[in-house]
Amino acid sequence: MMMHKRRLENIHTFAMLKLSIMFRLPVLKYFYGLLPLFICAMFINSCTTDFDVTAEYKDITIVYGILSQNDTVHYIRINKAFLGEGNALEYAQNPDSSSYGANIDVTLEEVTEAGGSNMMTLDTITLSNRDSGTFYYPDNLVYTIKTALNPKSKYNLKIRNRKNGNEVTSSTKLVQNFSITKPTSGTKSLNFKKATTSSQKFEWISAVNGRLYQPVIIFYFKETSAPGDTILRSVEWPLSSKKSTSLDGGDNMQVDYLNAEFYNICNSKIPYSDASKEDAVLGRKADHLELIFTVAGDDLSTYLDVSEPSTGVLMEKPEYSNITNGLGVFSARYRKIILYQLSTDTQLDLWNSTGLKFLKPLG
Repeated sequence: MMMHKRRLENIHTFAMLKLSIMFRLPVLKYFYGLLPLFICAMFINSCTTDFDVTAEYKDITIVYGILSQNDTVHYIRINKAFLGEGNALEYAQNPDSSSYGANIDVTLEEVTEAGGSNMMTLDTITLSNRDSGTFYYPDNLVYTIKTALNPKSKYNLKIRNRKNGNEVTSSTKLVQNFSITKPTSGTKSLNFKKATTSSQKFEWISAVNGRLYQPVIIFYFKETSAPGDTILRSVEWPLSSKKSTSLDGGDNMQVDYLNAEFYNICNSKIPYSDASKEDAVLGRKADHLELIFTVAGDDLSTYLDVSEPSTGVLMEKPEYSNITNGLGVFSARYRKIILYQLSTDTQLDLWNSTGLKFLKPLG
């Protein structure tokens, strides 16, 4: 029994590694370490001694899906864990080892606030953008549907295996819209003046069904290089993530920052490491800013917490899944984007910053 239990644990570990490399969840740009690669070491250390290939086969469905009303096309990644005699890395190169293909029926049911139901069937689509590596590439089979989502509805996922009749289910509510209270509505520019050394803050009211908030500022600027070519570049300034105390919405939340952090980001990310490329830059000019909040639903937030590498003496961490009769996560996220200009004071500070080559602002 112990060997069989360990076999299933390692199947899950291998499947998680596979999906961490293959599947790019929409939220990962702003949630770093969404599917941590630390499990790679776990797999490498255990696969040669812990697998019992004579144990009874068990179909294990692995599901990853994040819904957002920001999107019009939605993707669900569905795979099966696999194990066989011989080299597991060779099996990884065979799509049939982990793909259900057309052997499953995938439906998404919308349940409205009034109790109405709308059943939708997902199609398969092959994406050909997977990087080369341990697992088969470049094709990537996912299950997809094109539809607008109602932020006040609940969505039930159902996967039925045509061959053995197994059913895998999960459900999620969507993260709803929310209000940013600082900067106040109507603010046109953000000021990161160097002379201001005290702590500053962004403030907002938490969203219904929103748990984890990751704010980030993207600074866009125009760069002109010899012989006069101009491109639009950007740098990202991630701020501290915050969690709401409830899912009911209405919590007053804030994130603190120092203006000096803006210049640290610019100094570290804007100049090219290639000296010849940087020498060719004739000048840079501030364009605009994006303040982006990416908000994760409760299940996604919990999954991210559990999936973080352990930093203490306790190396083993509990697994988390909200998939019934399977493993993985089915949850929601929401992105809110507000555009601003960069204040004249901040542009002057950039102009006075040695090595950044920003032009003096007009006016």
